[in-house]
Amino acid sequence: METLKKEGLLEHLKAHLSEVQFKSFRQNEIEPDDQEKLRQMQEILEKDPALFLTKWGKFLPKEQLQNFYSLRGDYEVNWLLEHLQSDKNNESPETISRNLSPSQRKDKKILNRRFKYLLNNLENTSYFSDQAMEMREPLLYEEYIGKYIPEEERYPPFSDETDLVERIYYDIAENEAKTVANLAKLHISTVEKEETPQQQTSEIDMDEEISSHNNNDNRGHSNTDIDKNMENLSSEELKELREEFIDIMREKFISGNDTEFDYDQIDYNEEFDNVDQETNDIQDDYFDKEEPNDTTESNNDTGILDY
Repeated sequence: METLKKEGLLEHLKAHLSEVQFKSFRQNEIEPDDQEKLRQMQEILEKDPALFLTKWGKFLPKEQLQNFYSLRGDYEVNWLLEHLQSDKNNESPETISRNLSPSQRKDKKILNRRFKYLLNNLENTSYFSDQAMEMREPLLYEEYIGKYIPEEERYPPFSDETDLVERIYYDIAENEAKTVANLAKLHISTVEKEETPQQQTSEIDMDEEISSHNNNDNRGHSNTDIDKNMENLSSEELKELREEFIDIMREKFISGNDTEFDYDQIDYNEEFDNVDQETNDIQDDYFDKEEPNDTTESNNDTGILDY
């Protein structure tokens, strides 16, 4: 084995020494300190790689086991590598997924647990309130809901029953939400203005044609009027947009894209495996039809999903 590979392997063991079992084969022998453990490991690695794999191979990840490939000519080393790698391949998905971020965990059991948690703990709670969703996804909220709601409805005044402490906390959250909303509007406005020269020329020609047509009919409309008409949605249309937006937020949660949420409390909790058959069928059908993909992640910068 090359010196560089040995050094890398020993560095890995040093960093994970607390996870490595270092058994003594002699009675009443005092356990050596970390420095002595590493010294003995290095000595055995250099003198007898097969013995090293026997003792500590199970504590090495696949990429570290690959450092022994150059020694496959040794029957014992080759046999040990085959068995160790077979064991690694049979690791449970949850064991493997602990090394992944929540958005990278695609095991169906983990996704089902999130789905169960969503149904039992988040549905019909403040997690899906306008204010909470706006804080998590300001651009999406502004695009789907915010721009259609008048300011006085979006940030209503306090009721007489609201005490001082609640008002203070609400004011803080409201100011944060307004700041986020303004930034979202600015971003959307900037994106709309950033067009190619070809697009701009085409739109100028179209505007001239529309203007000429309107002048001939003596019924021209300002851009402001057009914008207002576009944003005057019926309550039913706004309700549909909100439901669509909440569906997107559900998908983002199940896909592991709520960066403020501690997914480990769900992903590795067997309590959420105890589901009735009807719920289980709903979950399996949901994930069979629409496996979470990278669409949500790839649009995190803009907040706009491609559906």
